[in-house]
Amino acid sequence: MCQRRRAALRVLACVCRACDGDWGFGKAREPGGGTRMWATLPKVGATAYGEAETPRRGD
Repeated sequence: MCQRRRAALRVLACVCRACDGDWGFGKAREPGGGTRMWATLPKVGATAYGEAETPRRGD
C-alpha cells in the first residue's frame, strides 16, 4: 500500500511541475484524522497538459 501511495505522489508531483502548479500537505481537520493534501493547477497549464499529444502504442 505504501509503495502505491509513493508512486501516486510522484505522479502528482510530475503533473504539478508540468502544469506550473503547486501541491503540498496541511494539517488534518478531523481529530485523530490523517494527512490533508492539496494541489492547485493553473487553468492554462492544465489545459496545455490535457491537450499534449501522448505517444500511442505501436507508434
